[in-house]
Amino acid sequence: TLGWSQVEKLFERGVQEGGLRPINLELLIQMYIGCLHQLMDGRRHHRAAQVPLEQVLEQMVELLLHGVVVKITHS
Repeated sequence: TLGWSQVEKLFERGVQEGGLRPINLELLIQMYIGCLHQLMDGRRHHRAAQVPLEQVLEQMVELLLHGVVVKITHS
């Protein structure tokens, strides 16, 4: 994907160091780009424009990185 080589290198390093799990990085990038396009398009047409863009982007990244599942630790 054009312009994402630094992200790919950082991600590979994160996997090697054990902080990130191996995933289909191309899919993650496509999801991220798709989310950005959808958010920007939606901001022009809906009340989402009332929420600061920075806050919306932070929430999007949080969801993409951490998902919606609460991790349960067993004692």
